[in-house]
Amino acid sequence: MVDPSKIFAVELLVKLYNSLTLIGERATQRIIPLRVIQLSLTYGMSPHSPTAFAQYGSHLALIEDEFEEGYRYVKFALSLMKKLPSRAHVGTTMFWSTHTRIHIEPMQSSIECYLDSYKAHMKSGNSNTYAVASSSMYNNCCLWSGKELNAVVDSMKDTMKESKYHKNFVVL
Repeated sequence: MVDPSKIFAVELLVKLYNSLTLIGERATQRIIPLRVIQLSLTYGMSPHSPTAFAQYGSHLALIEDEFEEGYRYVKFALSLMKKLPSRAHVGTTMFWSTHTRIHIEPMQSSIECYLDSYKAHMKSGNSNTYAVASSSMYNNCCLWSGKELNAVVDSMKDTMKESKYHKNFVVL
């Protein structure tokens, strides 16, 4: 994708999807990633295209209960992510794809992808939104996966400190 207006539209739609998940607007959650996918297939892939495939896969799996179909979109998003030259949005794609992966793959190994997402966000400078969310999701999943409780509590305390530092109060 080379048209700046299309790239901006894709970026805006991907960020809009994030806001809709916070307010619980389910009616448009399916439409937004599909529109980004349509733009990507028509005008070429952008750095945000893999995120849209991961978001749609997550929606299919977690909202529509179509886990196998959602997992196919997630796997495609991860393979597309590796082929695109921009690494700035890798963490976002990993974040959305891990939501589906923890339902298909063994939880103990798949939740480590949240840590990979956290590291990718910290490298890209997106520490105040998805980095903290990735760390928080990792901690919550650790409680269910049988990790040592003291280590999980310490990690949760660190995440809360980081959340306060970055003024990200959604996690708190």
